[in-house]
Amino acid sequence: QTCALPISASVSYLTLVMEGHREYIVVPSGVTLARVLRNRRVPEDLVPCTPGGEKLPGAMVVGREIRNGALVLLQPAEVSTQAAADGAAALQDVAEAERSPIVSWAAVTIALLLSASAVLGVTSRSRTHTLIAAGLMLLLGLLYALRPCQGHPVSETLATVAFGACAGILVAASNFDDARYQTLICGFAAAGALATVRWAWRGPKDPPTERVSGDCAAVGLLGASAILLCMLTKLDVVFVYAALFGVAAPLMQALPGFSVNLPQSRLIDEATIVREASSVRGAKPSHLDPVTGEEAATIVKVGDARYRLWTLLLCADVVATLPAMLRAAGHGGVQGALAGVSVGCAGLAFLLVPRTAAAAYVRILPRATVGLLLIASTFVMARNDAINRHIHPYMAFGTMTVLALVVLVASIPINRGRKSLAFTRMGDILQSFCCTWSLPFALCGMGVVTLVRTGGIP
Repeated sequence: QTCALPISASVSYLTLVMEGHREYIVVPSGVTLARVLRNRRVPEDLVPCTPGGEKLPGAMVVGREIRNGALVLLQPAEVSTQAAADGAAALQDVAEAERSPIVSWAAVTIALLLSASAVLGVTSRSRTHTLIAAGLMLLLGLLYALRPCQGHPVSETLATVAFGACAGILVAASNFDDARYQTLICGFAAAGALATVRWAWRGPKDPPTERVSGDCAAVGLLGASAILLCMLTKLDVVFVYAALFGVAAPLMQALPGFSVNLPQSRLIDEATIVREASSVRGAKPSHLDPVTGEEAATIVKVGDARYRLWTLLLCADVVATLPAMLRAAGHGGVQGALAGVSVGCAGLAFLLVPRTAAAAYVRILPRATVGLLLIASTFVMARNDAINRHIHPYMAFGTMTVLALVVLVASIPINRGRKSLAFTRMGDILQSFCCTWSLPFALCGMGVVTLVRTGGIP
């Protein structure tokens, strides 16, 4: 249909939607929307709006302010006002959700920098100033814990945890005595406490946030309890570092199955299982309810969030405990060799993690951790005289470079779609070996055998 307007060489196409009916019209470019509606005899009580609910003034010019092919909705005044309000609210929610990761990761960066400065002794030596900074970090962590969920459970929870850990480290830094144990205890406890607050406050409204914050709370409180037990039993804290470093590789391998938590009652219809005799004390099994699409989507979101969280935590665990392992490897002897083998096992296990994760940083972080591990190991070997007597650092660096080139060349046909069952089996065997022996080698490299033989007596 065409509009009864003067013929022009330049025309524009519009689609009018009124009471569920569509009308496609051709109008000359340069006329106002009000004139088009008046020529189409549109009732004056109908207001032109965009599909998002934004009102279109009648003075807008077709072809310039209203683009060619635009869709114009004609709605009553009260409906268009509500639609505009809903559209504005939806746009605001989208903008807040897009800003949420930026705000969260900025908070994590600030907390990490302040924690590092406190550990290295760069911050003020005034006890009052340190405690004030700790209180400020705790307040910011509490505010982040109470933030509404914006669809990014990992970054939002990690911001809370980072501020809590920073507050605990600053509290320990206010005590200028030997603070190895109390720094770890305060950091883990404060992070776990703030994660518990977010789990209790925001968790019931969002399942991914509930599981992520629950995992962070469990890690924080269990870590603080383990280190407190070591302090009470006068066990050296390096054994805690060794245990944390050694357990990273097997946990990384177990992440795909560990992340998804699916109840057994959703997989097995217990009511249809034939039993020889029912127990008097046993509850009568109910029939299996159908699994809805919403429930399946929630399970996938929760599993994906936990996979991303634990990847970040395990990579941070390896980076944080790597100095202690390299220090043990630099002592030489059998224990030093075992500590070095443990570092190599962790590196290979992280290098062989799957490359098919959805999030880019989940694919990149383990391999970036391996690169940092290689650089730090080469630096330690170059500065250690005991190792230089047997292995020249340039030889080690050359060996690692050749190994990296071999891996790169082998990955080219794999990226082009060629699959090799032999390489797959070799990778699986090597990864299983590294994950199995990473923890025993780490503990033996720290001297757990000597500790058991002497009963902790020096």
